[in-house]
Amino acid sequence: MSEKIKLLVVAWTLGLWGGLVFCLLRLAGVIRILGYQKRKPIPPEAGLIVIYRHPSLREPAFLPFLFFPWFLFDSRLIPFSTPGKIDYYSKWWFWAFRPVCIPVDGENYKGVRQTLEQIKAKLDKGGILVLAPGGGREFKGKTFKRLSAGKIETVRTTSGVNYSDLGKEAGGKIIRGFQSGIGWILDNTQAVVLPVWVETDGIRTKITIGKPTRPPNGLFRKEIVEFLENSLLSLKA
Repeated sequence: MSEKIKLLVVAWTLGLWGGLVFCLLRLAGVIRILGYQKRKPIPPEAGLIVIYRHPSLREPAFLPFLFFPWFLFDSRLIPFSTPGKIDYYSKWWFWAFRPVCIPVDGENYKGVRQTLEQIKAKLDKGGILVLAPGGGREFKGKTFKRLSAGKIETVRTTSGVNYSDLGKEAGGKIIRGFQSGIGWILDNTQAVVLPVWVETDGIRTKITIGKPTRPPNGLFRKEIVEFLENSLLSLKA
């Protein structure tokens, strides 16, 4: 079976039912989306990366359905997710989702390199990638970026200081610092980035979609990472 057929099978089974549930959750007010019109149904030829704030386990499941129902009719519009290889992708119960996933292996340099190369290959074909560039849920980070008094600053957790305290001081305008791999991806592709801010409140999830963007030419990879961090934080502001 060809890759295209496999993708369409997943789209018309898991994708269809998941998309219908997603629509029902929106109608019920469990999911609220702002800026929905900024989500382009047709990705650019160079590929599209959806970067998002990752406060819970819900948004990795929700965000691919921003492209529903268009992915039912065009396999290029089927977004790929990036789950952890050990915690999710390699588990037996994850088998049905594997065709639309690129596993993230952060255990060694070779694994990271292979993941980045797979992501690049997908984007070079004009694919869509849903990626949490912080590498995991927000509160598990050690280094954060936050918007405080109109300025973006870097803060690190220390003894007696945790993510919750830092977030309260910034009024919730805080994200986990991005990993360097996102800089490599943008430096080696022409992909466009769609920043998405996610907030959770009990069972409710609020999704704010920003404008598609791309770092200016000539930036070093560290500067690309900072540009993307600032883009996501500024979206919240």
